[in-house]
Amino acid sequence: MDHLEDKVKKSYDALFEKFKEIDDKPVVEWNTNHLLGYFVKKYLECYKVPYQFKFDKPQASKCQELFAITRLKMNISSDPQILKDYIDFAFEKRAKKSKRRLTSITFMIADFLTIEFKQIYQIKASDSETVGRTTPLPNKVLGFFVRQKIQATTYGHLAFLIESGQYDHLKPELLSLGLDYDKVKERIV
Repeated sequence: MDHLEDKVKKSYDALFEKFKEIDDKPVVEWNTNHLLGYFVKKYLECYKVPYQFKFDKPQASKCQELFAITRLKMNISSDPQILKDYIDFAFEKRAKKSKRRLTSITFMIADFLTIEFKQIYQIKASDSETVGRTTPLPNKVLGFFVRQKIQATTYGHLAFLIESGQYDHLKPELLSLGLDYDKVKERIV
C-alpha cells in the first residue's frame, strides 16, 4: 500500500511543481496545469488559506481540479489569457461575495457564471477581430434591438443607425451593453 501512496504523492508533487512556473512563463504559454496553479494562487489570495485538493484520483492528471479547468477550456475558450481573465472574474464575482469560503473548484464551472462571463466579454473579444458590415451583432445587442422593435442584425445595420442619428437617444443603453459606439462608427462607417 505504501508503494501506491508514494506513486500518488509523486504524481501530485509533479503537478504542484508546475504551479511555480506561472510567475515566469508568459500567460500565452500556459497550459491546464498552469491555469490550475493560477486558481490555487487566487484562492490563497482570496481566503488566506491554501486550496485543499480532493485527491480523488491516484493520478494527478485525472483529478477533479484539472477536470474543472478542462471543462472551462471547452465551455469558454482554450486561450489561456481568456481563462486567466475568467478565473479573475469568478473570484471577483462569486468567491469574494460569498458569505462562506467556497471549498471546491466546482463553483468555477457554474453555468450562470460562465454564461455571464461570455456575455460580458463577447463584445470585448470582437474588438480584436475584424468587424465588417455583415458581421452579426452580439446576442445582448440583438436582444436590446428586438425589445426596442428596431431591425438591426449586423454591424452594417448598426453603422447605418448611428450615421442616421435618429437613435442617438439609445447610446447610453448600447454603451451599458459594452458596445463601443465610437469605435463601431470609425471602423465601419
